[in-house]
Amino acid sequence: MARNPWCCRAGVLLAGLCLGPASARAQPAVDEVVQQTATALQKGAPQQAIEQAEAYADTGEVHPDLSYNRGLAYLARVHRGNGQPGDLGRAAAAFEETLLLRENDSEAQQALTITRKEVAHGRARGGMAVDLERSSGGLATLVELGSENVWMLLGAVGSVLLTLGLLLRRVRQRIVHVAGDVACVLGLVGITLFLPLAAYARYLHKHSHIGVMIAPEARWLDEHGNIKPQLPAVPEASRVHLVTRRGGLWFARWAGYEGYVAVGSVKEIRAGSSAQN
Repeated sequence: MARNPWCCRAGVLLAGLCLGPASARAQPAVDEVVQQTATALQKGAPQQAIEQAEAYADTGEVHPDLSYNRGLAYLARVHRGNGQPGDLGRAAAAFEETLLLRENDSEAQQALTITRKEVAHGRARGGMAVDLERSSGGLATLVELGSENVWMLLGAVGSVLLTLGLLLRRVRQRIVHVAGDVACVLGLVGITLFLPLAAYARYLHKHSHIGVMIAPEARWLDEHGNIKPQLPAVPEASRVHLVTRRGGLWFARWAGYEGYVAVGSVKEIRAGSSAQN
């Protein structure tokens, strides 16, 4: 994937760092929109790039390069001094979408980190809490360290080790027998730890998905829409797990807390219908 040589300077945090809009080698329709947004960014017209990218997103199609450019456009609008509330959250959501579609995109990950740092600095200046990337809490925190496939692979390795250990234990030589004992222990640990993690990762994938806060901050609500003052607000650009939607509310989890948040305060991130080659 090629990136056009356009630089987006994010104040002090982006000093010396260039994030160039993507020029995708993709399906003709999305390729045209990616090029249009890249051109608009190069010309210093982030509003135009936002309108082009959002219009395409409204069709239900997604592409990692277009999502990336959309994120840069929201960042650029902020840095030009005419940003709107929630722009940094929308930028973070766009970069999260890029990473969902192309998880090893280092530029999108870097841009996401920078965006959240900007939000954190802004909140610190206002005397608000700045921890945007707190863990989900409980077992979900451990599960998020790897994917379902990773846990399945480790569980399979545990199964192989257990089988090998049982075979080695049948050998009369002491050193081989001891090696079999070790392999059995490691195998049992692998099976009892990693296979449940794989199952839970599959459950989370099936019953929840990613959302990003686009409101300056969102308050937790009960099922009737009343604020729960005892719970801390969720900061802009925070990643949350969305579980179920109930009218104008999402039931969500973040940093060990759970409850309802207003639908308009969070951007739902889905792979959707990808236009990638």
